[in-house]
Amino acid sequence: MSLKELSRRSGVSIHAITSMEKGHHVPRVDTLEYVIKAMGFDVSLQISERENEDDDTGRSDEYE
Repeated sequence: MSLKELSRRSGVSIHAITSMEKGHHVPRVDTLEYVIKAMGFDVSLQISERENEDDDTGRSDEYE
C-alpha cells in the first residue's frame, strides 16, 4: 500500500506517517490505531501490574 493510500484510509497525513516511520514522532494511541486499522490489522492494548514493584515509574525527569 502506498503512503498516499494509507493516508487516505487512515485520515493521518503523509507527513505524520513518514515522521512515525523514521522515529521522529511518537503518535498518540488513537492515531496509531487509525494507521494500524487502515493497514488491515486490529489493535489490542493490555495493561497489567508490574512484576517488580521496586522499579521506578519509567518517566523521565521532564514530567516531574
